[in-house]
Amino acid sequence: MTRARGRRWARALGVLALFVLAFWLTGCDPAVFWARRAHLRDIVSQLFPPDWSYLSAIVAPLLATLRMSVTGTALGVLLALILAPLCAANLPCPAPVRRILRFLVQVLRSFPALILALLATFLFGLGTFSGTVAITLFTLAVMTRMTYEDIETLTLAPYRALCAMGASPARAYARAVVPEIASRRHSEAIVGVVREALERAELTVNDLDAIGVTYAPGLIGALLVGVNFAKGLSLSANLPLIPVHHLRSHIASNYITNPELEPPFLCLVVSGGHTHIIEVTDYTKLRILGKTRDDAAGEAFDKAARAMGMPYPGGIAMDKLAETGNDKAFKLPRPTVDGAPLDFSFSGLKTAVLNEVNQAQMKGTEVHVPDLAASFQERIAGILAEKLLLAAADTGAKQVCLAGGVAANGRLRQLVNDGAQKLGAKVYLPELKFCGDNGAMIAAQGYYQYIAGHTAGLELNGLPTLPIDYE
Repeated sequence: MTRARGRRWARALGVLALFVLAFWLTGCDPAVFWARRAHLRDIVSQLFPPDWSYLSAIVAPLLATLRMSVTGTALGVLLALILAPLCAANLPCPAPVRRILRFLVQVLRSFPALILALLATFLFGLGTFSGTVAITLFTLAVMTRMTYEDIETLTLAPYRALCAMGASPARAYARAVVPEIASRRHSEAIVGVVREALERAELTVNDLDAIGVTYAPGLIGALLVGVNFAKGLSLSANLPLIPVHHLRSHIASNYITNPELEPPFLCLVVSGGHTHIIEVTDYTKLRILGKTRDDAAGEAFDKAARAMGMPYPGGIAMDKLAETGNDKAFKLPRPTVDGAPLDFSFSGLKTAVLNEVNQAQMKGTEVHVPDLAASFQERIAGILAEKLLLAAADTGAKQVCLAGGVAANGRLRQLVNDGAQKLGAKVYLPELKFCGDNGAMIAAQGYYQYIAGHTAGLELNGLPTLPIDYE
């Protein structure tokens, strides 16, 4: 029996013991249950067969409850991130304002969620709006208090440095304070996450061959948490430490879905922070054929979606909304990079969307969002697919792949599939659940790094930037 399985049995026996103790302490008499078993049998028999006529009556309220929960929680967290820096004593904010805001937060925290719901119902009447308001206020109070207390324990040297260089307080907060809070959450959660992963796999550390860890690129605070934990685990378990590049791992997500895929092949790595056309000559050897000169495709999706009033992440919402729009309704530019046919530029395209929205507002009209979303998506997906297929034609590649968050876009997948067929190339696509950031892709690339003998010592450090084609 593995150690993990033993722990699960111990927990199960502990729960059983608690039930027995509860029966004994409350004077519960099993004989009474046995004497009245006929009543229980009658109740159970009335449950079958189920009366499905009630289903139509409960589906709508269930969906409404789900909408209230998701919307209220998201709004509460967003407002807390805005309000917390105004409550923190170590950030610039007038003392009277800070005291008033803290008092209001404390008042809101003193009300149970049910009382807030009753107050919202009294003010706004019955309905989902009242429920959303109550959940928003409850989440806002809790998250604001937790966040500003975290801020007050931070070292604010990076924040002050950005302000000294001319950054606005809001920008300095977003770039220097929020990432630090995120790294703290990483440090709080990482032990539990690793333990749960091992338990779900029914493994122990002794069953592992190596420890893989993302060390670049990314938010340095979060990277350092992972790297230092991995170094400690590697040292204590006497296992090799494998440094893994985040973007190379996105490519490796294709190996999980398509085990038959082997280099050489071309891969379009397209996410919120990166857009590259990569020639994969070996599992650990890559060459950049094209890259973005400004905004990444995912960043352009998110910014354009925000301008159109969609939630973050914008790419997912836009993909769904574009299905109902006319992709020829708006004539958007097709940016090119002189002298670099495989490079990308999306800032002008993003700006064109912002101009469409602003012009409509100045005229007092409304933009038909599904049409604009469809037109924008068609343009970006068309550019991405066209340049990937151009690279395939130039190199004679017979295998092409997609990777990264934007690889989940349905229109991009369709265009790449259609174009590759004309070239006689085979397309490999990662399963949708492996398009975003995930641990499985890190493990996949880590395996090939391990096979190639690419290990690191305790000198390994996190790097905020590192080219994907590093040697």
